[in-house]
Amino acid sequence: MVRTIAATVLVVLASSLHSMAKIRGHAEGELDGSGVVGLTPTDQVLLARHLLEASLMGYSLFLALVIDRLHNYVKENRRLRKKLEEVLKQNKALEEATNGKLEENRPDQKDLSHAKDN
Repeated sequence: MVRTIAATVLVVLASSLHSMAKIRGHAEGELDGSGVVGLTPTDQVLLARHLLEASLMGYSLFLALVIDRLHNYVKENRRLRKKLEEVLKQNKALEEATNGKLEENRPDQKDLSHAKDN
């Protein structure tokens, strides 16, 4: 759904940029008596509106991209933390099991002193 909205906003952004280019091209075609290119007041208002519209859509798309990336990084971080906790639990259980086996195989000090006396 987000991609569909982003694609729609991108199309409207492209349309706004195209309209701005068309207004500029129209203004360049009209030279006044002194040879200076000028925009009519109506074209100036339309150009400003399209520029504001385009910048707002561009910033919105950029922020949406940043938020989407951050969301993915947070999700990945959460998944890795869960996996790390599982591995730490397994390591702890394995260490306890190996320590228990070593202690079972190792005779007590009392048994050693008793064996030396005999």
